[in-house]
Amino acid sequence: MEFKIGNNIKKYRVKHNITQEQLAEYLNVSHQAVSKWEAGSTMPDVCMLPELAKFFDVSIDELFGYNNIAEKKAIDNIISLVDEACNNTRLDQAEEYCKDGLKKYPRSNEIKCKMAVILKTKYLISEDKRVSWLEDAISLCDDVIETSRDERLIHISIKTKAISYAYMGDKISALRTAENIVRDYDNLLVYISDGYEKIDACQKDIEEHLTVVRKMLKLMAKVYKNKGDNKMYDKYINATVDISFRNS
Repeated sequence: MEFKIGNNIKKYRVKHNITQEQLAEYLNVSHQAVSKWEAGSTMPDVCMLPELAKFFDVSIDELFGYNNIAEKKAIDNIISLVDEACNNTRLDQAEEYCKDGLKKYPRSNEIKCKMAVILKTKYLISEDKRVSWLEDAISLCDDVIETSRDERLIHISIKTKAISYAYMGDKISALRTAENIVRDYDNLLVYISDGYEKIDACQKDIEEHLTVVRKMLKLMAKVYKNKGDNKMYDKYINATVDISFRNS
């Protein structure tokens, strides 16, 4: 396994577009040391393994080559269950899926991020406004922002954290947090492609936005249902938003 970890350090370093010098600076070692690890002539000190794992957002097992495929599939399955429950406005069930998932996989930033969004949304639609939900959401977001190297999860966490502060009435913290949102996750191909590829990219981007709108309509229906307004509930739960793309 001495040589396997060296290969994996190089693989993850290249994947994240990091130079040996940058990795060495982060670990406070020489770039020659990193070079020797990757060549397999030496291994990093055992105390550096947690820092390496954190830097690459992988487990120590994965550094050694023990990529737990079964665990990844299990987490993906949990996320699918959470998404299905959220799409059907069953937030309590989605929350339970997240809680059970975090008991089994406490390092999963994907589940943490989902849980934070659920808690923030739960505060929005519930009559029982518990600030503790928002505080827990912010804590989960901070954990993801600090430990993840997945830009998508970091983006969602920063946005969720900012909104949570806004719901708490802390506008200053909300604005300061929002300043860290450095990009919009629209489909970049919309802007960089040409011809029919641009059309396809635009259609995909529109569909993704429509999905968000449909979710919002269901959440609005949930609010009316909680308030006993069945007429408005029926209006929004049955609302449809669709665009048909036809080739001329």
